[in-house]
Amino acid sequence: HTSNPTESFARIAPRARFGGAPRGDRVFSYRFSELMSFGTIPVLYADHWLRPFGPELIRWEDVAIVIAENEVNRTLEILNGVSVEKSCEMRKRLVSFYDDYLANDTQVVQGIIETFEHRHKGTIREW
Repeated sequence: HTSNPTESFARIAPRARFGGAPRGDRVFSYRFSELMSFGTIPVLYADHWLRPFGPELIRWEDVAIVIAENEVNRTLEILNGVSVEKSCEMRKRLVSFYDDYLANDTQVVQGIIETFEHRHKGTIREW
């Protein structure tokens, strides 16, 4: 047993299939990317969650469970409805996505650039 909550989280999260990522003061939670770094499927409780990248790069429903804030009491029911096979596939996708776009600052910037390029393809004038 340890008295350091961060150390406990770092020890437990990699073994968990799901991990809670409730919104913080903003409509994003640092726990989201932490959970992904461990290969743990984030369970997001945020009605107006700001996704770090758009659907051009990732279908968020393939790597995270989003539960409406007024549905928090249904969390166990919702998570129990996710098969082991589906959660394994979600974990594979989220680890791949994390490694490609969230593992370091350079990859985050690359993801932003790729999202921008997809959204504005053909609208950016070459000089």
